Amino acid sequence: MSYRWSWSHALVAFLLVWSLVCLMSADGLAQAPAPSKPKTANAEEAAVFERIFNRVRFENDGTEVSETEAVIRIQSQAGVEAFGQLVFGYSSATEKLEVEYVRVRKPDGRVVGTPESTAQDFAPDVLREAPMYSDYRQRHISVAALEPGDTLEYRTVTRVLTPLAGGNFWYEYTFPKGVAVAEDRLEIDIPKAREVKLKTPTRQPEIQDTGDRRTYTWVVKDIRPERDKDKDEMDEATGPDVQLTTFTDWKQIAQWYAKLQGERMTVDDSVRQKAHELTKGADTPTEKARRLYDFVARSVRYVSISLGVGRYQPHAASDVLQNGYGDCKDKHTLFSALLRAEGIQSYPVLIGSDRKLDADVPSPAQFDHVITAARLGTGTGLTWLDTTPEVTPFAQQTSGGGVGRQRGRLAADARGFAGQDLHALHPRRQIQRVRRARCDA
Repeated sequence: MSYRWSWSHALVAFLLVWSLVCLMSADGLAQAPAPSKPKTANAEEAAVFERIFNRVRFENDGTEVSETEAVIRIQSQAGVEAFGQLVFGYSSATEKLEVEYVRVRKPDGRVVGTPESTAQDFAPDVLREAPMYSDYRQRHISVAALEPGDTLEYRTVTRVLTPLAGGNFWYEYTFPKGVAVAEDRLEIDIPKAREVKLKTPTRQPEIQDTGDRRTYTWVVKDIRPERDKDKDEMDEATGPDVQLTTFTDWKQIAQWYAKLQGERMTVDDSVRQKAHELTKGADTPTEKARRLYDFVARSVRYVSISLGVGRYQPHAASDVLQNGYGDCKDKHTLFSALLRAEGIQSYPVLIGSDRKLDADVPSPAQFDHVITAARLGTGTGLTWLDTTPEVTPFAQQTSGGGVGRQRGRLAADARGFAGQDLHALHPRRQIQRVRRARCDA
């Protein structure tokens, strides 16, 4: 796995404080008169990234090592509040996170390190009631002795020990737009003989071959905040600055995810009994699907964890039924298993809820949500169903809440049925037009 859910997870701390830095620095401007000394570049910022360095090394089996270093100049109390606690995310089941150092460099040259013993690992807030539900964890580190005028430095190393798709890897990165950065350097190191799809439309890398390795390097300097633009609109308009994948086409991804989900789709006695109980008296596939949908949407609590944060594979349908809660993958899996118990065919549909699918780069990184496509009639048409919103009527896909923009999607089963963007691809057909589905993260 190489996706750090929408952005590089090695910079989770940077991303979590991004908006705080912007807001707090603006507040700081109104509190105190301007200093008498001459203004320097970015003097109004709460904090400035002097240096960001990300290096990721991939192996052919899909394992990887990601290194992140950051040097941050703290310029105000707002910067202290924004960076006083660093939070790094990782998957405890497949990754090992090492925080090599967190230290503060004082103006007089003294260095104050934050002891490793102060770090604490937590499940994110949404999982506090069920910390064993997901393997996604956050390491919280309270930075010692941080004050305005200091320079904060940290370095992390994340090792992916168990790849999510053996023999494949993928990655994407977006250079920051809402914060001041003096230099951002990205290096991607891959086996030279490995065929990859690389897309980097605005910034071309330097490429260096050493032995059997190939390294792509990007260096971006003097990044100034772009606060006059909405971040979501910028991301959707431009997409990531760097996208890389070893998947050759969308069919390959469809088959990979269908296998992950298929292993959890067993219809055991509990699922079969529940399906029969809910559909008793219903005499059409549509009415059966409506009742099953209402049960999963309203009676199974939605735990809001984006697809890919921590894991891609859902829990078993019977476990979701017993627990009474699940994320989008789990709710789809239970719904699909209930449908199967009643002889109704359905597919997982991977959704990119905040971006348009880039057809040039077949990568799991483009998806963060799962809905269901069901065949309720004798024709080839599909009914699109999202069981995560508890108030959405059966088969009604709304466009409110900012989800009406064009998105990407991929529908999948083990035969390679796959729909991308506004198309559905099938091994026995060419391209079949389908209507765009709603996607809600």
